Amino acid sequence: MLTGAGSSIPFGYPSTQDFTNLIESNFKADAVVSSMPQVSNFYDQVISDLKNYFLNPGIITFENIYQAIQDVMVLKNLPTDPKAFDEFRPHVGASHELKVHYAGYTKIDGNILQDLYLKHILQTFLDQLANVADIAKLKAAITYLEKKFVIRKFPRNNLPNSGFNKHI
Repeated sequence: MLTGAGSSIPFGYPSTQDFTNLIESNFKADAVVSSMPQVSNFYDQVISDLKNYFLNPGIITFENIYQAIQDVMVLKNLPTDPKAFDEFRPHVGASHELKVHYAGYTKIDGNILQDLYLKHILQTFLDQLANVADIAKLKAAITYLEKKFVIRKFPRNNLPNSGFNKHI
C-alpha cells in the first residue's frame, strides 16, 4: 500500500528498491535461514533465475521475488509450457530448464521459503515505521484509502509511541 511509484518516500519510507534491498539483507542475515541451507539455496536459485529469465532484469522487487517463489512451486507441477507461469516469462523452452533447477526442492522447502520471505517483508515494513516523518499525512492517506478499499489491520504494540502504533 505504501510503496510503488515513489509514493512511500514523502512519508519517510524507503523506495520499493530500497525495501527490496533491506528485505534481502535481513533475509540473508537471518539465523533461521542460515541454518537451512536447502531453503537458502532455493532462494538463491530463484534470484539467479529471475536475473536470467525475467523480462526486465534491471528491475527486480520484493513483489517479483515473492511471486516467483510461488510460481516455482506451481511450475514444479505443470507440464513444460513457456506460458505456464507468470514472473519468469521464460524464453521458449526455458521452462524445462527451470524445472530441472527446482527438481531437488520439495513442496515443504517452498512453503518454508515463502513463509520466511513473507515474514521478512512484513518485518522490514514494520521496522521502517519508525522513519515515518509526517504521521498526519500517513493517517490522512490511510483514511482516504479506507474509504475506497477494505484495509485489514492487526495490532503491533512494540512500535515506538508515535500515536499511530495501535494498528497497522
